[in-house]
Amino acid sequence: MPLFDGYRDGDFFRKMNMELINKVINTEVALYQLNPDETTKNSYDESINRVYYSPIKINCLIDRNDPSFNNANGVGVDFAQTISFSFLYDELENFNFLPSTGDIVEWDNDFYELGEIFQNEYFSGKNPKTHWGEQDTGYNVSILCKGYKVRYTQLNIKERTLR
Repeated sequence: MPLFDGYRDGDFFRKMNMELINKVINTEVALYQLNPDETTKNSYDESINRVYYSPIKINCLIDRNDPSFNNANGVGVDFAQTISFSFLYDELENFNFLPSTGDIVEWDNDFYELGEIFQNEYFSGKNPKTHWGEQDTGYNVSILCKGYKVRYTQLNIKERTLR
């Protein structure tokens, strides 16, 4: 049996992560969730004019890559940048919000559309929903979201009504 694998140890690390993200790092972003009821789709199940709810504000870790520039068909220079956002699973669960592909993150006056979402970081490497051993070990630590920069003019953001 591992030394630091029990419920109390996991609870200690949870509290430390919350304090580190919310009080020490304190980098706040705005998460916009896609509104599927007001977004119209074409026959290929694609949408050009997506509608988003108003944002929730949450702290996270950010890892951005260097920007890249390319010539956009002789019209001008186009700018591209990818970025990774790491959210604490417990924080997202408190908001009753799990990000999905197509959601938007606003940070530093820029908007990023989420393209990849990874939910495979567990305390002590054990998923509490699928672990066959003791049930009081392991928990979901974080959700990693990778996004790419989009123009604000491409977005159709609306106010969110709370339930």
